[in-house]
Amino acid sequence: MNPYFDECIERLKPTVEILLETDSNKLKEKIRKDFDIGIRGFNPKSESVSPISLIDFKEKIIDLTQCYIMWDEFSLPIIKTSPIKIVENFDDITAVSFDTWIIDENYNWVIEINHEGVLYLSSR
Repeated sequence: MNPYFDECIERLKPTVEILLETDSNKLKEKIRKDFDIGIRGFNPKSESVSPISLIDFKEKIIDLTQCYIMWDEFSLPIIKTSPIKIVENFDDITAVSFDTWIIDENYNWVIEINHEGVLYLSSR
């Protein structure tokens, strides 16, 4: 597996849950379809996508109970963890793969952290 993934999981313990492969695959398909995530991530020209600052990102997730994390290395499972852990371990999470998506627990929005460090928000 990916050594950065393993390190990320260690950093997120004890609040991390690794989804089963079947659950991960279902959620990946739902998120990719509902939020139009292609091979290269979001289409930044899409009307539902807008840039978001790191500060606004942290403010947006901090009041949630749980968030999902998905990477562009689709062989990796989706994980679920607390927003506090995401903020505390942001660099370890984004080091796992080129592009990372943080999904709110109710699937109302997705934040992409792309390989250039730019954050985008896509809402329903």
